[in-house]
Amino acid sequence: MQPTSAAANDADRLYAILAGEKVHPAVLDAAMRDFDEYAKNAVVSRVAAMFEPPPSGALLDRLLLILTPRNKATMAVAFTANLRSPLPEARRASLSGLEKLGDSEITSFAILSLRDDVDRVVATACQILAERATADPDLRKLLEEVYRARAGKKEFYLSNSILEAKGIGRHAAPEK
Repeated sequence: MQPTSAAANDADRLYAILAGEKVHPAVLDAAMRDFDEYAKNAVVSRVAAMFEPPPSGALLDRLLLILTPRNKATMAVAFTANLRSPLPEARRASLSGLEKLGDSEITSFAILSLRDDVDRVVATACQILAERATADPDLRKLLEEVYRARAGKKEFYLSNSILEAKGIGRHAAPEK
């Protein structure tokens, strides 16, 4: 079924709102309410197919606002594809989005993200993994090693602070 011109226009308008640099919360709230499922699904499909330029972190964060039962799998594709985005905020948003979707591979994706060079991405991974580490001694050991390897490095202050708050690595000393 081909979309009508009005339906395609709605999808374009919704995309423009979600992709905006700074969007007032009231506008986002109206977008969730005012656009139909077709427009929401079309936008998620469009973002999932984007490669160059990659979608921004803000756009990926906002995708969750238009989640429908029909676009959940496509949204997971968009997030998974952007775990290796050249944009750090897109990587962070993708990891967070997959967690919020309840993706079955979130632990593996978060472990892979521990090697990211950007603290906000690593911090998101640590936040996801720290809760799971209470029941998984191997994961806890890994997080302790991540903490130890980056202890005292100000560029990883946020991720190490999260681990410390969860009781991981608090007493670990950095290697000399």
